[in-house]
Amino acid sequence: MAGSTVANPGFVYDGYARFWHVTDLLMRDREPDEALWHDLLSAPGYRELIAHEFTEDFFPEQFRLAFKPSLGASLAHVLRGGPHAGLLRHYLQTAETRDHVARGMEVLASAPVAAAARQMALAWLPQGLGPAFPTVAFVIFAPDARGYEIVVVDAAFACQLATPQAMLAHEYHHVFRRQVMAPRPEPLPGDKDVLWMLDQLEAEGIADQIDKRDWPEETPAAAGRIADYARAYRQHFESATATIRQLDTLLAAWHDSPPERQRIARQLRTMLPLAGHPTGSFMARLIERRLGRERCVAAVGNPFAFVRLYCEAAKTTGAAPMFGNAALAAVATLERSYLTA
Repeated sequence: MAGSTVANPGFVYDGYARFWHVTDLLMRDREPDEALWHDLLSAPGYRELIAHEFTEDFFPEQFRLAFKPSLGASLAHVLRGGPHAGLLRHYLQTAETRDHVARGMEVLASAPVAAAARQMALAWLPQGLGPAFPTVAFVIFAPDARGYEIVVVDAAFACQLATPQAMLAHEYHHVFRRQVMAPRPEPLPGDKDVLWMLDQLEAEGIADQIDKRDWPEETPAAAGRIADYARAYRQHFESATATIRQLDTLLAAWHDSPPERQRIARQLRTMLPLAGHPTGSFMARLIERRLGRERCVAAVGNPFAFVRLYCEAAKTTGAAPMFGNAALAAVATLERSYLTA
């Protein structure tokens, strides 16, 4: 992967390489020393995941369980349905297909996918933006990818994709969105989950137009987790109108019941399927089709405007559900509190 710097600006593989250093020791039932664990967890990618999503001890615990022969009985127990069984299966499959993943990474590193992905992401951002290539850190963490301040991609997952450009463009979009968002103060406990829900609808809804635009009509040809996810995505897209009506009811209750806001906010978070992807995609598609792409992308980074735009688009159909006055008042209340620029 030595020549990949020119082909793909920002691609880094430190975490991917260090994963194998640790795994090779664990599979010999040896415990990596503190310095080796530190090297792994401080690598770009793992450092970002720990900052945003995972605890400091999560990966050491799961990697020990997956790969240490002396923990085989505990592993078998967890694989029968315990916590993180899916992740452990992913780690085991990655080790079993190590040579295949290595070949896939060589191909990915040498192919100029970053430039194509950046252009795909820019097509769903306001005109005039010219963001630099973000860091893309390859690690092994889950059959997925993340877009925070940098992009984190699971190497084995990337090698399962026939065309990884669209996945990468989706994550680029998340990074670029953060660059255009207005700063926010720390949310109050009763507001945090509602803000998360609104952000997910806008962020994932618009980004999904890059890589999942055709999924509601045509489930992608894929296997394993990707196929299962695509089927669930299509089902939830088809029930998006019912989900929006539920969100409307809960947002209105949140607005009208200040003492109950933290409880209602948790309900809003837990009832949003697939972290908002299919519902947000339904909303973004309607905005683009009724009002045009330019107006849709103008809402990037502003979930409050996104909800209002959706209502404007829904009104033109006479059929799509709209958010009522109380729900829109809840959105306006949050906007006044958190949109500071």
